Amino acid sequence: MRKFLFIMRYSPWPGVIPGECLDMAMTVAAFDQAVSLLFLDDGVLQLQTGQIPPARYRGRVLNPVWDALELYDITTLWVEQESLRQRGLDATRLLRPIQLIRRPDVPDLIAAHDRVVSG
Repeated sequence: MRKFLFIMRYSPWPGVIPGECLDMAMTVAAFDQAVSLLFLDDGVLQLQTGQIPPARYRGRVLNPVWDALELYDITTLWVEQESLRQRGLDATRLLRPIQLIRRPDVPDLIAAHDRVVSG
């Protein structure tokens, strides 16, 4: 079993990158690989509660996907605490339980995985 880390860097909208990255993570997990997610920069906004997409956004809303992650055994969600703080978010008010990681520790987390996908 290989260890995959998917790095989520982008806000939930506009665009398809966050949804595509989640689809890849679930596909990899479906083949019995260990998958973790790391949320950095604007990627932390994907976990914000009460998300309502802008009216002009016609893409996929990711909120329903978060509950499906457990079905794929994706239970480790790392969130960089500096990114949360910079965006005024509280770790206790996110959609899913998370593990906080400090910015200086991110390179060690990345090195601990066999494959890294950034999206």
